[in-house]
Amino acid sequence: MIWNVLYVSSASYPLTREDLERLLTDARAWNKGHDVTGILLHCGGNFMQLLEGPQESVLRTFARVVASSQHHTVTELLNGPASGRIFGEWAMADSQVNPERFQDMLRLADQRQIQPQVLRTFWETNR
Repeated sequence: MIWNVLYVSSASYPLTREDLERLLTDARAWNKGHDVTGILLHCGGNFMQLLEGPQESVLRTFARVVASSQHHTVTELLNGPASGRIFGEWAMADSQVNPERFQDMLRLADQRQIQPQVLRTFWETNR
């Protein structure tokens, strides 16, 4: 069964491009080793991330995320079964998002109207 977790968080300190690249490299290595895929959207130190894969792997990965000191205010938006993977070809796709678009995504999330497929569509039109 495929499971997904979607969350938002904020960086604990200002991230340089090199910091972000290191974070993505580490996440991709971990995810490949645990059969987890997904996407990380980032904007000015704020993140929205979808994790997808086997339930145990996704929950273990999310626990690792929550325990990380690199960010704070981790807010879980979705945590449950999925009909399939949305980013199956990516250990961790990523996209830097302009502030207006990120706010649009946050508004959808606040209204609990965001679904994983919305992230795929958003990513495809903004990369």
